[in-house]
Amino acid sequence: MMRASLAKVFQLAFNKNMMLVSILSLVLSVSVNAARIDVDYFKKYYVSEKGFRVTLENSRWLKSNFEKNENLEMVFQTTENPTATLSVRIDEDTAATSLVSYVKTWVPKFSQFGLDVQNNQYFKLTPSLQAYIVDLINSSSGKYVRQVIFHKDKKAVIFTCMDESKTFRSTVLSCNKLIQTFAWVQ
Repeated sequence: MMRASLAKVFQLAFNKNMMLVSILSLVLSVSVNAARIDVDYFKKYYVSEKGFRVTLENSRWLKSNFEKNENLEMVFQTTENPTATLSVRIDEDTAATSLVSYVKTWVPKFSQFGLDVQNNQYFKLTPSLQAYIVDLINSSSGKYVRQVIFHKDKKAVIFTCMDESKTFRSTVLSCNKLIQTFAWVQ
C-alpha cells in the first residue's frame, strides 16, 4: 500500500514538473518569437528616439559608425559609393513654429557656410506631411548637397545627402528613395 502511495506521489510530482516544463517552454518560445519580431522591425526601419522613422529595407544605405553629438542623429553610408553620405540632424526646441518660419531663418545663412543655393522648393510627401528641399553646391569642395527638412512641434529633422559632382545624380536618387519613407511616429 505504501508503495502504491509513493508511486502516486511520484507520478503526481512528475506530472506537475512536466506541466511546469511545458509552461516554461511555451513562455520561452513566445519570448523568442517576440524578440525575433523586434529584431526584424529594427532591420527594416531606422527608428529615432526623436519621434520619426525611415524604412531601410530595399535601400542601399547602411547605418555607419560615427561619433554622435547632440544634433547629429545618424549617418548612413553605402558600400557601393564610399564618397556618398546621408546624414540626419535634429534641431530641437527651435524658435520656429512652422516649416516655413524655420526655412526663412536658415536658407539665407547657407552662403555663410560656403554653400550656393541651386534650387529650393516646398513639397508634400503625403497630403498631411510637408517638407522643404534645397539643392546646394559647396564651392570650396565641389561637393553637391541636397537637404530635405521636416518640421513638427518646434523640432526640425534635416536629411543631408552629399556626394561628389560626378556621382551625385545616382546618389541623390537613392537618398530620395530613403527620405520618401520618412514618417513621424510620435
